[in-house]
Amino acid sequence: MPSGRGLVLAAAALVLAVSGLALGVEEFVLLALAAFALLAWGAAVVLVQVRWTAASLAIDVDRPRSDVVVGGHGVVRLIVHSTGRGTLTPLVVEGPARWEVSHAGLHGALGARRVALVTGARVQTVAPRRRAPLRGRQVGWRLAALGPDTAVGVEAEVPTSQRGLWTLESSTVWCTDPLGLVSWPVVSTPRVHVFVVPDSSRTGAERLVPAGRSSGGGDAEGWAAPGGDEFAGLRPYVAGDRLSRLHWPALARSGELMVRDFVEPMAQLVEVPIDDRPAEIETSIRRAASLGVSLLERGAGVLLSTGGGERLVVSPAPGATTTLLRALATVAPATAPKATAPSP
Repeated sequence: MPSGRGLVLAAAALVLAVSGLALGVEEFVLLALAAFALLAWGAAVVLVQVRWTAASLAIDVDRPRSDVVVGGHGVVRLIVHSTGRGTLTPLVVEGPARWEVSHAGLHGALGARRVALVTGARVQTVAPRRRAPLRGRQVGWRLAALGPDTAVGVEAEVPTSQRGLWTLESSTVWCTDPLGLVSWPVVSTPRVHVFVVPDSSRTGAERLVPAGRSSGGGDAEGWAAPGGDEFAGLRPYVAGDRLSRLHWPALARSGELMVRDFVEPMAQLVEVPIDDRPAEIETSIRRAASLGVSLLERGAGVLLSTGGGERLVVSPAPGATTTLLRALATVAPATAPKATAPSP
């Protein structure tokens, strides 16, 4: 299909052809034929290359090695890699980079953890559904022809002005002829997730609020540390888990590796409340991040609680600081209740 440049050339050729025939100017007709021949050549090049290009492209994701702090700097690189033996035609990646932020809540953030931890991993790409011609204003990056087993990267800067789970949306990679007259979509880039977490630098002494439950009394659900001998449920398998804890019935039902999780009572649990009112939430989040990290470093557990009733226990274990900051990054402001009309 013609690109924006190709559409301009086709329109100009049509005008030349009509003018040449109407005025009897043979040169105009010849120029129009030459323009149409260029378009036909571009279409032939793309049609020959598109299937080969789709089969020979792979996209590597290089995201920040750690979560990005609010106000910091982070870059995601999409590395377009040619795995074939031949030279591919020039490529165009749609742009500019489209970022979206979400605040899934204390527990919702943990569901994206495995996706966000993917670093330097090759991602299988899929054929895009979009079939509209590529306009000039949609061009984000133009990539030169890729030789055998070569790669080129494009960078997208992570927005860090606001905390949350930021997602770089998929873009379409287009195959074009050397003159950029005809384009065709071949693959889509993967969606990339990056956490922008609050700053946990110390903000001074804060008042500690006991959680009110410990190892001895009440309902122990949610108030325990991992690694004990009390069965707590199933969770997705992660590298390093014991194979003896695999839950085979869950694998048979869902096709996903699940392991049995065991816990032990936590010795100390301190509640860190979060004021999620829109006017106070950012200050409260920064205070909770500072206090929570300090507690985890001292070996205490942290109970995060919001005004909306969300609660999350973070145990002092490897990766606990990351879990805490990611949970705080995705706390959403409380929504104001809708006003009800007074009854007559």
